[in-house]
Amino acid sequence: RTYQWYSCLYGIMLFSSEIVYLFLMLCVMVFITDGDAGQTGQVGQALDSIITGGCWVLAWYYFTRREPRATLEEGRSLFNTGFFQVFETAKCFFVGGVFSDAGLSAFSSISVTYINEVLDFDSAQLGVLFLLVLFFSVPGSYFAYWLTERTNPITALKVQLVSWVIVNFVAFLVLTDPSKSTEAYIAGMFWGFLIGWYVPLVNLVFSMIIPSGQESELTGFFLYCSQILAWLPPLIFTLLNEADVNLKWGGIHLNIYFFIGLLLYQKMLPWEDCIRAAKTNHLRENRT
Repeated sequence: RTYQWYSCLYGIMLFSSEIVYLFLMLCVMVFITDGDAGQTGQVGQALDSIITGGCWVLAWYYFTRREPRATLEEGRSLFNTGFFQVFETAKCFFVGGVFSDAGLSAFSSISVTYINEVLDFDSAQLGVLFLLVLFFSVPGSYFAYWLTERTNPITALKVQLVSWVIVNFVAFLVLTDPSKSTEAYIAGMFWGFLIGWYVPLVNLVFSMIIPSGQESELTGFFLYCSQILAWLPPLIFTLLNEADVNLKWGGIHLNIYFFIGLLLYQKMLPWEDCIRAAKTNHLRENRT
């Protein structure tokens, strides 16, 4: 339960910080750069460099060197041991994350392009839309906590992916011309809620199923899996655009990645077995 609450709290703080930053950039655009997108981007990059640079300095200072928690078995190397551990512990979760995270990572760039091209939004309208997305991410994170309390994290994650597929189908089929600006803002609310629902759940599942003593090395694989396929959805969206295919199908095609992730999460062990196996440092997914 503590894991669940801290995961929810992390999501709330993450999206709340993004809301503050986006609101700040909207103020810069309105009161300082007079709507100039180029100057607004330059100010945003400068602020981002200062803020994130300070965070990196703090991390470098406080994350001190630690002694290794495990030694390599005879005949193994650092190159192959990590991969072996991944496929011995939670392969369905990691591979499922490759696809579901690819869909989520590509969503922001694809949705911006779609809304610009199809709905003809200007920079101010886009800013308001994504402010709504971030605002509704906060209750989405809390809903993730509420649902995991009544089911379990992996079930809540599956329900979230089904919801993603449904919302994406409806949104991209409805948002077909500039007259649908109101519907776009409504879709942004649903998208934000789903993003806030997804992010803490994935982190929570990962933190609870990894075997004790392998946190640092498997965290690296977790981050790797979340990024390795992020290039594919934008590429397919671009190819569809160049082939004069209606862009709504480019947006809808993101459901493929969410659906594949759902199928792989479905093949994981029952949640209680995952927790029990993680505690014994020996998680084998025999059903796969």
